[in-house]
Amino acid sequence: MNSQKGHPAKLERSRGFIVPLIIAIVTVLVIGGGAYIYKTQKVEAPVVNTNSATSTLVGNDRDAHGCIGSAGYSWCAEKSKCLRVWEEKCEATTSTNVTTSLKKYSNSDWGIEFEYPNDWKLGQLGSEISLESPDFEYLNAELDSRVLKGSLITINYPRLEAIVSVENYVNSIEGVSEKINLKIDSIDAIGYYYGSGNQAKLFVNFIKNGYLYQIIFKSVGEEKKDRDYPVLNQILSTFKFTK
Repeated sequence: MNSQKGHPAKLERSRGFIVPLIIAIVTVLVIGGGAYIYKTQKVEAPVVNTNSATSTLVGNDRDAHGCIGSAGYSWCAEKSKCLRVWEEKCEATTSTNVTTSLKKYSNSDWGIEFEYPNDWKLGQLGSEISLESPDFEYLNAELDSRVLKGSLITINYPRLEAIVSVENYVNSIEGVSEKINLKIDSIDAIGYYYGSGNQAKLFVNFIKNGYLYQIIFKSVGEEKKDRDYPVLNQILSTFKFTK
């Protein structure tokens, strides 16, 4: 009887041992399988190159000249600035060639002479000598003397002045800006800008034997001014007194 009663107890103990063992084996298999799958199926996240990402930002790629390539700017040596070639051509501003095809103007009554480009139109009306650029246009002088296009250089008839110093004469004028000291045929001269905007003019004044000489340069727009300023320099550098 005792042996028959003890057999179920052993069987129960065996079951109590096997069940935890199976659970442990299953757990090990699950963990091991998961680890294997993790190692074999793991996808590494891409490494982001922060330096490369930063370099592509607009405004963060200035070259040695300060031009922003990502914004379409490149350096133009001819104009010494950054520009977009589809907005502005990289070409040097064409200046008037004053080294060839020159004419000499002489006026025995005034006692002066100078050289100027032969494609400029020279005229004289009363007490004024005028030189007009090839593209010069203006309104009727009786109504409006503003330059509409191109450049105009005028030389006023010398007038007797009580002031013997050109510096004192210029200092007596209100609104004078940007004084420039010059030499006209070895005589002291002073240039200055007067007026503003398209009405701005460059006056060059010098006095000889008590007479005031005045040369005036007027041009509309910076491009025309840069183009025709060499003509003014040609006149000033060749200006001579003949008596």
